[in-house]
Amino acid sequence: MNKIIIADVTLRDGLQNIGDFIATSDKIKLLDGLISSGIKEVELTSLVNPKIVPQFSDAEELIRYSKTYRDIKFKALVPNLRGAQRAVGAGLKELVFVLSASEEHNKSNVNMTITESLVQLKLINEYLKNCDGVSIQVDISTVFGYIGNDVEIDDVMKIVEHISSYYEINNFMFCDTTGLAIPAQVEELIGVIRNNFKDINFGFHFHDTYGCAMANAIKAVEKGIYYFESSIGGLGGCPFVVNATGNISTEDMVWTFERMGFDTMINLDRLLNVAQTFMDRYNSIVQSRSKVFNRMRKNLNTGGSQ
Repeated sequence: MNKIIIADVTLRDGLQNIGDFIATSDKIKLLDGLISSGIKEVELTSLVNPKIVPQFSDAEELIRYSKTYRDIKFKALVPNLRGAQRAVGAGLKELVFVLSASEEHNKSNVNMTITESLVQLKLINEYLKNCDGVSIQVDISTVFGYIGNDVEIDDVMKIVEHISSYYEINNFMFCDTTGLAIPAQVEELIGVIRNNFKDINFGFHFHDTYGCAMANAIKAVEKGIYYFESSIGGLGGCPFVVNATGNISTEDMVWTFERMGFDTMINLDRLLNVAQTFMDRYNSIVQSRSKVFNRMRKNLNTGGSQ
């Protein structure tokens, strides 16, 4: 049975556009719950200026707590050298550097041009040469376009070529930040990547703005991609995308892929309980998916289980 790796990004992407601060103790409970459900890879937080994004002012505390676990891959997003230094200083071994294939979105998201972001990546790469055992994944945002700003596959390939050639980085996540992708585009991008870059590892981070996220994920699996990022309850969305909706939901991916015969290594019933508990706790500031959770749990209890 083929395994599918689902990296949960609720604690970072899921919470980033929520203005009200989620208590650190509740983030820790959520983290514990995600891991108890079988999730082996978690994006914990974002190392950005806490004055700009107060939600992540407890980044170092979460990283330190994560050290209580073994055999779990913890990642955190860093947009610049300062963020990387903070993450490594707190003891994190897996960094996620983010830049956009859209010049306009990159300026809005990290307040830099693409060229300036690549300079920061160069500085991080140099810094990490003196850091034992720290690796980096590059997330490329808006690979399928930005509202009012077309992104071509060639734009994405130029960034991948630059990064893989100059910095010897071969782990990439291709992000449909705006949710504009359709399955045919996903298939096309996978083909172009494989034809041009034989040695890179990559996965997909889909958003569900137009209801195509699961169809896109299924198409990716059909083309042999088994690595995805998602968020419980479909929480999340880029603060710099107008009317952005959330990520593809972790529980939907588990339900779908298990029924397709894949092993996600995640217990759906436990995951639903974790998601329900969190949504109920913060139902005033997040969109509740109680009806969805209840329907899925009912199906599990009547034989429609994984």
